[in-house]
Amino acid sequence: MSNMESSTKEIKLNDLEDEPGTKETKETNTEEEGSMGFTSINEIWRNVIILTASFLFLFTAFASLQQLQPSLFVEDGMGAIVLAVVYGFFFLSTLLFSASLIAAVGCKWSLAIAITCYTGFMAAHFYATWGLFVPAAVFVGLGAAPLWVAKAHYLNLAAHDYSKLKGITEDAAASLFFGFFFFFFQSSSIWGNIIPSQVLIPVADNSSPEILSYTSNNQASYIIQI
Repeated sequence: MSNMESSTKEIKLNDLEDEPGTKETKETNTEEEGSMGFTSINEIWRNVIILTASFLFLFTAFASLQQLQPSLFVEDGMGAIVLAVVYGFFFLSTLLFSASLIAAVGCKWSLAIAITCYTGFMAAHFYATWGLFVPAAVFVGLGAAPLWVAKAHYLNLAAHDYSKLKGITEDAAASLFFGFFFFFFQSSSIWGNIIPSQVLIPVADNSSPEILSYTSNNQASYIIQI
């Protein structure tokens, strides 16, 4: 009897020791199993709202700079060339890079890495030189495709958990989240165009010492309000 009791205790102790590792494995494999591991409706909506707000603010800033860039950086066509580099590498990363990054680090880290690339590109505008601007454009182009693929995958995984908790179909949950996301995200184009329209203004002369004037290839002159 004592031998049986001791073996039973050993088995229980082994089970307790295995629990943390098992829990970590479950957390690591949730994305592979088609789930984010959310356990409540509020948790799901909180994460979807944070994701949506992050994209709204990120692309409001990016859209503003994208509209201003060809007019601000006219020397040697820097603005237009940098945008061409961004979308050229966006094309390449769509074909070659996005799936492998998400498979390696998961949705959340892919989003974090890609957003960091966008933030670095925006920061490069404070010191716009070829040596800084072009590498920043390469990184934002490479990060763009993983950003969008990871976003879509994240919303689909959240929709899977939501459908189980809510008792609806996964397609209905995915439609709800994508509709919510794009309802707010598309407004970034509005804010992103309003900002340049208020900042970049055509003028007849640039005699005021409080403004900076930019002229592009004999086109209209513009000022940047300070």
